[in-house]
This record gives sequence, C-alpha cells and structure tokens, in this order.
Amino acid sequence: MEISQFYERLDRLFSTGQIDRVEDCIKESKEQAEKERDEASLLAILNESMGYYRSIGSREAVKEAEAALALAERLGLSGTVHEGTTLLNAATAYRAFGMLEEAEGLYKKGLEVYKKELGAEDCRLAGLYNNLSSLYADKEEFSQAIEALLSALAIREKNDGTEIERAVSLTNLIVSYLRSNQIEKAEEVMKQALSLFEAQPGERDAHYGMALAGKAEIHFVKREYLDAIVIYKQALEELRRCYGESLTYAAALENCAHICMTAGYTEDAQPLLAHAAQIKEKYAEEGR
Repeated sequence: MEISQFYERLDRLFSTGQIDRVEDCIKESKEQAEKERDEASLLAILNESMGYYRSIGSREAVKEAEAALALAERLGLSGTVHEGTTLLNAATAYRAFGMLEEAEGLYKKGLEVYKKELGAEDCRLAGLYNNLSSLYADKEEFSQAIEALLSALAIREKNDGTEIERAVSLTNLIVSYLRSNQIEKAEEVMKQALSLFEAQPGERDAHYGMALAGKAEIHFVKREYLDAIVIYKQALEELRRCYGESLTYAAALENCAHICMTAGYTEDAQPLLAHAAQIKEKYAEEGR
C-alpha cells in the first residue's frame, strides 16, 4: 500500500475536525496492510494508531503498542531509528495507562537508540525528552521532569520552524514548575507558550488548550478564582474541539469543577461533574 495516502487521509480528518472518522480510517488501513502483507506500512499505522487511542483514553492504545513492539522485533529493527520511534510511542501509550515502570524502560531504551543513531540536535531526540519528562512528572520526580524538558527546549531552539514544539515543551514545563512550587517560573513559561501558540496562523494547535489550563491553574494557585474559572472554560472549549468528549476532556471537566467548588460556585460545578461522569460511564460501557 502507499503509506503516504494513509498519512494524507489522517491529516485531512484531523485538520477538518472529523475526529469521529479517524478510527475507521485506521482500521481500514490496517486491514489493507495486513491483506497486502505490507508489514512496514502496518508498523507505521500501528504507531499512529496507539497515539490516537491514547489521546481519546482508550486502552486499545496498549494493545496497539504491544503489537507494534512485536512487529518491530520480527522485522529485525533492533537498534534502528524505526525501533526508537516505536519504543517512544509505545512508552507513551503505557504511561497514559499507569504502566510507569514499563514505560520508563522503553523510554530509556529508545533514548539509547536515538543518541546513537541521531545527531545531537535532531528534533526527534527532543520529542523523546519531552515525553520522558511527562513520565517523571507522573512519578512526581519534578526536578528530573524539568531537566528533561530543558534538554528538549535546548534542542528545539537550535532548529528553525519549531515554534509549536517549543510551545508544547513550555506547556509541560508549566506543570512541573507548579508542582515544585516555582510559581514565578511557571508564569514566565506560560506566557512564552501562549505567545508561541497564538502567533501561529490558522487553527490553534491541539496543545493550546493544555496551555490555557496551565494558565488557569496559575490563577487558581494565586487564589484568583474567577480568572481561573473563565480561562479554564476557554481551555475546555479547545480540548473538546481537538479531542472530542474523551477521558482527557472528562478529567478537564472535573478540574474545572474543583476550581468552581473551591471558589464557592457549587451550582456551576455540578453540571461539569455530571458531564464528566457521563463521559466516563460511556467509556466504561465500551470497555475502554
């Protein structure tokens, strides 16, 4: 099969907001690759698939990750950039579902491959550092998370056209600075992230909503509750636009509800919590 056609179709669905058709696109493309015994294309599709399922909170991401790792081994890709990319994507899927030790092992193995096979200023290495930082944040090892993010940013800044990627790293840095009680640094990088996102032409990047959520949390920590609520509701609109009514969106609804309750707006919090519960129930029924 022509894998470029798969990527073009996928990009078109995301860019036009047809999120509900992405899963069908992935399944159809997998079936075609399997029918044609095109394992190289199948591996590429599995790498995209695990990312999609992870973004909507589906445990199918773990199954796809396991299939991709097994396929990469069967294809004899050990020590190659292709293996490094698969390790990175699989680790990120595992991390999303709390498999932190497994994820850390894959990240570190992928980092070894990338350091050996890629140049020191290669943006793929920055992407791995960015994801590794999220693992450390999940483990509440915030100093290591910050170190990994600064490594990612140092690489991004040496490459042209990396504004969005830098903004994503800065968005992640907001959280680590907040969790380590470095509020001023969190506010500084939040402004940088939003400035980079908002300077880009066209529709906002999917991570813009997360940067807004970070801004809202800074207001919350500073006890500026009304500002926090207003901005978090803007973040919710962005997250829903990009990810649909996923578990990521449900978690954001709950966070916004928590801010509302802390500010004394219990009545505003109730519909947010009810909506989040409805989404989570739907995913539970679907076995995701």
